[in-house]
Amino acid sequence: MAELGSDYAIANGNLPIQNLSSLSPLYATGGGVVQTIYTHYTTTATQAMTANANNRVNNAGLGGISITTKPASPATGASNVVLIYARWSGEINNLWNVMWGLERDGTYLTDPFNSPGSRNIGVLPGGDSYATTAENNGSTPAMVDFWWLDVPPANATSTYYITCRPAAASTLYINRTVTDSNADGFERMTSGMMVWEIAR
Repeated sequence: MAELGSDYAIANGNLPIQNLSSLSPLYATGGGVVQTIYTHYTTTATQAMTANANNRVNNAGLGGISITTKPASPATGASNVVLIYARWSGEINNLWNVMWGLERDGTYLTDPFNSPGSRNIGVLPGGDSYATTAENNGSTPAMVDFWWLDVPPANATSTYYITCRPAAASTLYINRTVTDSNADGFERMTSGMMVWEIAR
């Protein structure tokens, strides 16, 4: 099977078909995968994070770790759904009290709608690969990955961004550790996002 990328799509579980977007939306029946889009980030970067704000996670000035899709409008007139997988890897100089989420074109999607008050909100907190009572903020990477199901506007281009919401001003290190020394105790990694459009 060919590697999936932004030029490929899977229709109803079959092998990838290039340029499926040029076909009729009727090609995909309910529950079928209309298109699959993947973005992969390997560049390292650092970013200042504003406290108590949904900061878009940037990547070397590329405008954010993001993915753009344009869901089709099926014959039923109902919008297709998109399943989003988001992954950030790196380190943050203040891992505690940080929540991660998702934004679509300026709309924060991951408020739990449970009257958070002054509480920090998001999909989930970050995971640390170094289990200790004292966080190692120099050479120990962390990661976040999660899924989200959304119903974006039909036949409209939408861009999804990973967001980071720390309780205190912090520095985010993308695809690298804080110190980033050229030695085997300082890792480098990658980040990415993937979207499946599902017909209904």
